[in-house]
Amino acid sequence: MPFKKGHKSGMSDKKHSEETKRKMRESHRKNDGPWNKGKTKVYSEETLKSMSNSAKGKKSWNKGLTKETDERINKAIKNNHWLE
Repeated sequence: MPFKKGHKSGMSDKKHSEETKRKMRESHRKNDGPWNKGKTKVYSEETLKSMSNSAKGKKSWNKGLTKETDERINKAIKNNHWLE
């Protein structure tokens, strides 16, 4: 059940035991970063070529809308009278 405003979490008014604190401290010390940090040749040449070929011809996700999509959105906005 999600928490609602004004409700207390399950840990409120409680404290972690010393053993639990020790376990959390140790687990955080083990964090070495991402799984591929320092690794080389994670992907084979064949896989890299396959990924490259599949991405060719696709527009980047952050390069904006196409003109057709932009026109379609503008037309939809202009036709909605509830915006006025």
